[in-house]
Amino acid sequence: MTRNENDARVVRTKQMLRKAGMELITQKSDFSIANLLEKVQITRGTFYRHYHNKADLIRDINQTLIHEILDCSPEQFNVAAVIGVISEQAVFYNVVLNEAVDQDFTKELMQELRGRLNKELSQLTDSQLKRHLAYQWEVIMAGFWAGMAKWLSDGMDMSQDELLSEFSEIWRVNMSASGQTGLNLFDFTAPA
Repeated sequence: MTRNENDARVVRTKQMLRKAGMELITQKSDFSIANLLEKVQITRGTFYRHYHNKADLIRDINQTLIHEILDCSPEQFNVAAVIGVISEQAVFYNVVLNEAVDQDFTKELMQELRGRLNKELSQLTDSQLKRHLAYQWEVIMAGFWAGMAKWLSDGMDMSQDELLSEFSEIWRVNMSASGQTGLNLFDFTAPA
């Protein structure tokens, strides 16, 4: 592995490799290192300076994308921001969500999101309320990802604002409502 991960050349090379890797994953998940090297026009030695193998590259791609989602949702799950992140990499997310390519991505993402949920719920003392909120969170999250898969498979046939509005309507989001519901773990506000 490269020692200086902040060197501009290292950053640029890894970005090129991640981008090419994502493109290849969307075309055929069983791509070879040779396919990747041909696409980015680098040597095998350069690749192995940054990654141990293809699985290591895919893990890096997954972590980069997962952190994009987590970074836009530091506290509540920001539905509008996540829709935006997904739309920027729509081809990748379409094959991940609709063609079961790179199943590790979905598992890792949900593990990270559940970790955040558990951290949020750890502040509560009522175990029955925790279970109730966790159940609602799971239902809403499943609906969100199913909705995203449908939106992507339909060619993103509505705007991001329309999609956010659809999600708000599905769950009948009323931000002024009081009480502890799983909806409080999500942010459905439209971007400014």
